Amino acid sequence: MEALLVTNSDKNFSQLAEVVRSCGDYNIVRASSGAAARRAFSERDFDLAIIEQVKDDRGKNVARSLIETSCSAGVILIEDSFVYEQVAAELESLGIIVIPRPVHRVLLITAIRFMHANSVRICKLKNQNNLLVREIEDLKFINKAKYALMESLGYSENQAHKYIEKRAMDERKTKKAVALEVLKTYDA
Repeated sequence: MEALLVTNSDKNFSQLAEVVRSCGDYNIVRASSGAAARRAFSERDFDLAIIEQVKDDRGKNVARSLIETSCSAGVILIEDSFVYEQVAAELESLGIIVIPRPVHRVLLITAIRFMHANSVRICKLKNQNNLLVREIEDLKFINKAKYALMESLGYSENQAHKYIEKRAMDERKTKKAVALEVLKTYDA
């Protein structure tokens, strides 16, 4: 897993890195500025980003730009307690967790674990979505092949469906492969 820690303080980086390592086997990358964080996010995929102190930008701007770059990375912003409520209300709808400073170790660990669990769920949903997209693409070819059989050979929709299904079983091919062959033969 990949984690980006955005802080310009060596001490805070060490403390954050220790907490992140206690939550799992993370490869930790450091960025000391908002520009460096954005560049790192554009160059590789991160599972987690923690923004603590940024010398060239406001932390909430960096958090907002990172979350727009990646829909699966968890972003945690550590913000001063006097603006925490306002910033949290502004960023939570984007999926960014805001934690008030001073940071309590247990709270940060909980946030990191929550982000990891959420990332796992998102990954599963993406995989399911990709499967459904592939199935829809396959159905498009199959339906087009059925239509070609109906037009060329006068089959009913049911007959065309059974033809593709039977050929796929007999030839040990997918219905999509059979549909593509039908399309090569009958679709002009």
